Amino acid sequence: MQAVNVVAAPERFNASLLLDRNIDRGRAGKAAVHAVDRSLTYGELLAQASRAGNLLRALGVAREERVLLVLDDTTAFPVVFLGAMRLGAVPVPVSPLDKADNFRHFVDDSYARVVVADAGSIPMLREVLDGRDLTFVSARGPAEGAIDLEAELAAQDDELVPAATHRDDMAFWLYSSGSTGRPKGVVHLHHDIEITCETYARQVLGVREDDVLFSTTKLQHAYGLGNNLSFPLHFGATAVLSAGPPKPDTLLAVLRERRPTIFFSAPRLHDGLAPDEFPAILQRGERVSSRRQVANENRGGPVTVIVHARDADSFRRSDRQIATGLKRRLAVV
Repeated sequence: MQAVNVVAAPERFNASLLLDRNIDRGRAGKAAVHAVDRSLTYGELLAQASRAGNLLRALGVAREERVLLVLDDTTAFPVVFLGAMRLGAVPVPVSPLDKADNFRHFVDDSYARVVVADAGSIPMLREVLDGRDLTFVSARGPAEGAIDLEAELAAQDDELVPAATHRDDMAFWLYSSGSTGRPKGVVHLHHDIEITCETYARQVLGVREDDVLFSTTKLQHAYGLGNNLSFPLHFGATAVLSAGPPKPDTLLAVLRERRPTIFFSAPRLHDGLAPDEFPAILQRGERVSSRRQVANENRGGPVTVIVHARDADSFRRSDRQIATGLKRRLAVV
């Protein structure tokens, strides 16, 4: 029987160090994130995350204090998420589309005093969270009653020494869906990212530095956070973020422009991506023995498609929606 690999982070470990590691390996000028608002290299992402951590500290956020993030998938998410962890604070991402009562619950349950949200969500959040002593920070443009994230980041130092967090300290929270009552905050530790990347991402997906990853699941979900943030950044790969609802036309445009080598999606979305609508980069009918061959020999060739499904029937239904001849790996999550 083959031995199980055990991943052990150093005792003092901060999850944001995955950025520093990429700089140390000469990737400062490589694209880390492509998003609708802009692209960021690894060097730029580290600088912006450091500015975000310094801004949160200036706003009075202390170590282990929670910071609520109500953000779509743009560069603001990784910048603030990683910056908060670098400070030793605890980012708590939630969906901008959640119910008003849940936003009140998120703040009351997490004790967050700072809320970072897209400008379009600020008026709604100020209304539903009225009466609470909160500081609002507006991303993707200014908003009444909120601090402008971009303007404030520009005024901050672009260096921040990572907090000397323990590997078992809280790194971030993710709330459950609330299907059996109130959403519950699930605590993730600083070493958790390292473990999932070195086990699932490396040993199952085979993620590599030359990969481009794109997930239709949003970053505020555990599935999307791994696929489109921790996995690519851990390996020095590139993440592709798409804001707004994952509509077929939008997804096809992203696939054509960014040519991901690993595409994470769900069966229901494949219903809208009929085989004859897949862009030429997926090259229907071409069979390859492995994704590694595609990555080395034909960067515009078929992609690995990771289908998020709950049961075997969903796998089979989804499989029929994917263009014949694609290299596929189906993973239950």
